[in-house]
Amino acid sequence: MVTLSALALVALSWLNPALAQSEDAAPAHVVATLVLKVPQRDQATDALIAEAQRLGGWFAGLSDNGVSLRVPREQADAMIAFALAQGLVVERTFNSEDLSARLTESRARLTAREAALKRYMDLLPTASAGAVVSVEREINGLIAQIEALKGQIRVLEHHAAWAELNISFQFRERNAPTRGGSSSFGWINTLNLSDLVEVFRLGIWDRQGPSVGLPPITPEGFSPYKPRHERRAVSPDEVVLRARAVKHEPEADLAFWREATRERMVSVGYAVLREEDITMNGTPGFLLELTAPYGSEDYLYAVAVFPSGKKLIIVEVAGEVTAYEARRAAVMAAITGGGV
Repeated sequence: MVTLSALALVALSWLNPALAQSEDAAPAHVVATLVLKVPQRDQATDALIAEAQRLGGWFAGLSDNGVSLRVPREQADAMIAFALAQGLVVERTFNSEDLSARLTESRARLTAREAALKRYMDLLPTASAGAVVSVEREINGLIAQIEALKGQIRVLEHHAAWAELNISFQFRERNAPTRGGSSSFGWINTLNLSDLVEVFRLGIWDRQGPSVGLPPITPEGFSPYKPRHERRAVSPDEVVLRARAVKHEPEADLAFWREATRERMVSVGYAVLREEDITMNGTPGFLLELTAPYGSEDYLYAVAVFPSGKKLIIVEVAGEVTAYEARRAAVMAAITGGGV
């Protein structure tokens, strides 16, 4: 009889020969993706979630088509082995990103900033009246940099501690992503390619709350619309853009919203094409560019989110892939510059 430990080692070498690693291996962000054909999806999903919980993890996303799991990194081999036993594997991918260099660099930068802050704090009591303002400005800037670096380190340490396993029960089927979702945050569940396209095609006007301070965002070559509470624009080849503001409740940092948004979008059927940091008039945010079928065509759906005090500014863009790519530079320029 093959033990779970032995089966786990087989699974690891089957996915990637470089996977067999000791618990004291370098920190890495481990992501495994499986596509399984199973006789009973609900039963398989329940079994996978129960096993993840038994191993000390949880499910991060759930949809009709699959489940996204998180387990302690040292339990990744056991979780993968269990998943392999649930059905016929028709596709698998594995990625292990070494985080050592990024963690070392971030920690070194944090140490340097903290040392610089201490020097300025020691200098402040003896600074002349004319120099106090400059010293305080440096202190405020260093505090902001230190907090940002601590946030980056927390995210990297989280990725190093938890392995990600995404399991889908479909293989190359053109099912559009589900409209709903399992996120605990209502505004994330409103992000949907089909809804965005239909807002323009059916002429649906917004009924959201006020958008005080929301800048106009009109990329070059787009025609602007001005509903009362949103900003909209559309190009002749039907690439559409909508910007809106929602209450920032609960208040959380950028890394949290980025992870929560990404998890929900992947769990309901979107594929991540690109992911990057972005700013709007100096306000930090993140950009997710996702792919999904819409009717008989392949669409690209982009979501940019910017926490701004008591508001979250959300920008959505959608279009047929080739049309979107042709307009992408203009769209990014409009978003980062706040529009025209």
